[in-house]
Amino acid sequence: MLFYRLFLLLILHFYEVQAKRAVFSLAIDNLSCEVCCDWLKQYHCQVNNVINSTFAFDFLVALNREMPWNTEVNILFDVRPVGGAKVVRFLNLKLKVCDALANMKTNPLVMVFQRKLILHSNLPMACPIMENVLYNISQLTINEEIIPSYAPNMDFNVTLAFFQRQIYLGRVFCQGSIKRGA
Repeated sequence: MLFYRLFLLLILHFYEVQAKRAVFSLAIDNLSCEVCCDWLKQYHCQVNNVINSTFAFDFLVALNREMPWNTEVNILFDVRPVGGAKVVRFLNLKLKVCDALANMKTNPLVMVFQRKLILHSNLPMACPIMENVLYNISQLTINEEIIPSYAPNMDFNVTLAFFQRQIYLGRVFCQGSIKRGA
């Protein structure tokens, strides 16, 4: 009888803790791709709201020529806390695409994203990135799993800008928000 009561108390406590968990809401308001030069033969980007706070991204890209080894990506992550007036640049990282692909395995935070890329794309995980190959990322989901539990309520912008010898090639831009409630 004592075991039964303890078991019942544990179950009630579990449901009480689950009920008190913060409600999570992710919104992606805008996704756009922009190409400045003739380096892409074909490109497409799209985002779909699968279910509440889960979004699936699709990207297609085919290059007109092999991507040069010195192609760079500038990753910008800007945030504005809800209620705040000032935008904060959380991340400004510029690196060579080939170096980034080669070193993904050494960064534990990036490895989570890399696993998703491997499952949902045919992107090479090392250079060269060849011409006339249709590379795709299909149904890459972004949800609560990939966003840290300590992330506050905020609006955000993520930009991936591509350059070759400091010449702007194009960008991918994503805008959204994270909201947590009690």
